[in-house]
Amino acid sequence: MMTKIFFDANIILDMIDTDRGNIDAVRKLVYRALMKDMTLYTSCDILSNIYYVARKKLDKEVLIKEMFNILEIFEIIEIDKKIAKNALLKNKEKLSLDFEDLLQSQCAIQVKCDLIVTNDKKFVDGKVKHLSLVEALKIL
Repeated sequence: MMTKIFFDANIILDMIDTDRGNIDAVRKLVYRALMKDMTLYTSCDILSNIYYVARKKLDKEVLIKEMFNILEIFEIIEIDKKIAKNALLKNKEKLSLDFEDLLQSQCAIQVKCDLIVTNDKKFVDGKVKHLSLVEALKIL
């Protein structure tokens, strides 16, 4: 039974940026997961990335409100030395892998997530299964 889901940056951005075209789908996924008492996760790194990208499009007051909403919905995983070291070791094994994806994957592993939701078609394959938003909606 699935109980923990990690959300990648592109999915959370879809949740707050109407121009990206997936806002309804992401909100539906979040709603379904919460109704099933699942715990939703993201990382502190993703929070800063979301703020950085979204500040260019959203009014700052709106963005801050959305960021507080994210903090209400998601548990935030800190990227500590162990997570960073594990991501670097994986990157050393295969230099072509994306370090940022490796960090997120290690965060999901750290808290034993069942699934990573990402629309990144080249997201690193790891111990935690990853699905696109559309695929995740089909199973929840």
